Amino acid sequence: MTPLQVITIARNKLNAISDNFWSDEELYNYLFMKESELAQLANTIENRYTADSVASQIEYTYPTNTISVYRVEYSSVKLSKIDQRQYDSIHSDQSTVVTGTPLYYYIYDRIIFLHPAPATAITSAIRMYSYDNPNVHTASSSFQTPLEYHNALISGVAMEMCPKELGHPNRLYFERIWEGEKQRVERAEQTRRRGDKFARVLREEDLITDQFGIV
Repeated sequence: MTPLQVITIARNKLNAISDNFWSDEELYNYLFMKESELAQLANTIENRYTADSVASQIEYTYPTNTISVYRVEYSSVKLSKIDQRQYDSIHSDQSTVVTGTPLYYYIYDRIIFLHPAPATAITSAIRMYSYDNPNVHTASSSFQTPLEYHNALISGVAMEMCPKELGHPNRLYFERIWEGEKQRVERAEQTRRRGDKFARVLREEDLITDQFGIV
């Protein structure tokens, strides 16, 4: 389904297929709002980015649309996430830069800090796995949100259309559908990420550890 199809179906639901009361630009903004709501609630948009390492550079910025980064690799090796207190325990002298092959990272102010800092500049050495916000759509753009959630977006757009027409009788109807769809999407994403793993708490001895404890 395309963004244009979504707003067209939303118009049909309100019997407004040729109505100029809502412009297409306005409906694309509503679509962006609903996509963003799903992305921030259920992490529906996943992405991967690469960045060049810079010799002796510790800090690397988030990609533009990223909500959060949940995995970082350096030269195809997963880095262990630490917090600032752990970073201080292994690098107490902040006036010096330790270089080598990065093993750890922590995040602050949408900046990824690597430790040690890369010793050399390598093209696309840093790979970030992220949850993202959507882009604002036009008639020719394509979705980042998975196809299985496009029906939810139709109801969300229709819901946002109703308040503009004061006292619209379908406002509460579409609001109930949208709230139910949000819960469905959140459950579906939780189930998908769990995959074939059992929903149980792992024993401590089953977990992978490094010098800071459980990874």
